Amino acid sequence: MRRDPELEGILSRYMNGCTLQGPVYAFKQTTSTMEEAHALAAEGSPEGTLIFAQQQSKGRGRLGRVWD
Repeated sequence: MRRDPELEGILSRYMNGCTLQGPVYAFKQTTSTMEEAHALAAEGSPEGTLIFAQQQSKGRGRLGRVWD
């Protein structure tokens, strides 16, 4: 999916002072933030990476629970 640099900037400004040490990835829409996390981890993204999406088309929670 395509990253949203404007949204990433907004999130970074709101998080100023937080202890999160990883990069911020923001998407207007993605299939699943967990899928994005797995892909970024495979590419070497560090621990503490934040992945945010305004909308997920195949988002799921713990134990495979799904939501709209």
